[in-house]
Amino acid sequence: MTTDHTHASPGSDDQPVVLLHAAADLIRRFNHATHTARPGWRTPADSYAALGALAEITGRLTQAITQAGRPIAASLHQDRLYTTAGTTPVTVAQQTAAGLDGAAERADHLTAALRGAQGLVSTLGTTTPPSHDNDDTACRRCHRTFQPDDHRFDGYARHRDTPWCRACVDNCDDGHTEHICVICDPTRYGQGERR
Repeated sequence: MTTDHTHASPGSDDQPVVLLHAAADLIRRFNHATHTARPGWRTPADSYAALGALAEITGRLTQAITQAGRPIAASLHQDRLYTTAGTTPVTVAQQTAAGLDGAAERADHLTAALRGAQGLVSTLGTTTPPSHDNDDTACRRCHRTFQPDDHRFDGYARHRDTPWCRACVDNCDDGHTEHICVICDPTRYGQGERR
């Protein structure tokens, strides 16, 4: 019997199953953190960002699901499989592959649905409370305090000299053909000229 030294030792942080458990735990933590409104979880911009992140996760599931079956295919290729299912290992491997193909296709549909929902959310904003009318420290769309050190293109620093953060401007620019918001059409919302 030969030992395969190409894989990390059991319990290592880069073991494939350990990585999946860590990802599942992060989703559990997200579910716990979003149970109620809190700072960073109050506005449509928060939902927009969450939907984008969820679509990124599901977009990567297709490859993960497909690759989850590779050890079975490798063992089948090496003629090392047996089954207790009352049929042949080839049949079980083929049925498993078909199930994984179906799951990967559903992940693609889930990603498309999340991107569609994100596009719809991009049309939403919140009304600015009167106390924020002259607030120069927060975005007028999502009401987040500007974070000058957040230099990401979709971060929370102010976008140029506008009253909007980069995330909201990126959200506006990502809008679909039916997209209308306070950023691209402020006159519609009683806030002056178009940008």
